[in-house]
Amino acid sequence: MSKEDVVANLDYTAPRVYELDRLKEEYRIFELKDPLKFGLYGYYERTYPLPIYFNAILALIIFAIPLWCVFVFQGFFSKILIFAITVTIFYYISKPFKFIFKKIDFSSRKALITINYESACKEFDEQSTQLAGPIIDLLDDLRENSVVPENYWHTDAMRKITRYFANHRAETLKEAINLYEQEAREDQRHKEVQLAFKQREEELKKQLNQQRELLEKQERKLQQVSDRLYD
Repeated sequence: MSKEDVVANLDYTAPRVYELDRLKEEYRIFELKDPLKFGLYGYYERTYPLPIYFNAILALIIFAIPLWCVFVFQGFFSKILIFAITVTIFYYISKPFKFIFKKIDFSSRKALITINYESACKEFDEQSTQLAGPIIDLLDDLRENSVVPENYWHTDAMRKITRYFANHRAETLKEAINLYEQEAREDQRHKEVQLAFKQREEELKKQLNQQRELLEKQERKLQQVSDRLYD
């Protein structure tokens, strides 16, 4: 295949690969919402808010005593400080109650939640099939018409391979792929060197901090000895 034919095929392949990557990312994000990943109770927690009467009880637990403390203590700043501290304390105290309330609410509405959960799973499967369709079509199209090996059907590889031809660094697809692999290895080595350097730098900082702490400790001991001698 001539260079012109390869370049023409790259012009055909590149936009389809970019679209393929976009669709794959869209599908990946969509899969995070799969109800099956969360289970029935997880679906309940993500979908159903706690009823208002349970929230009212939690609000009383969190704010009732702190508000009472505001009226008991004197001084504006004392009131603010006590209120902030007690609200924080009772917020954590309320967590077990919230857990119990959720379990009660879940048990009381389990039948309805199960129906909605099964419906959500079915709807997810239908949307998943719709999103997967264009991805499958693009893959079939590329397998039939692209000269680029499937391992390089991603945005980074296509941009670099196309650039090699545009900059006359490659005359054949094999040369372009070899250049890409070579640069990929060099980039990986560069990252490894940077990581090793960063780790070494952190180790040196840790050693310096330890030495400084040791010196400060020794200075304090010497100061204590000196104070005793002059007392």
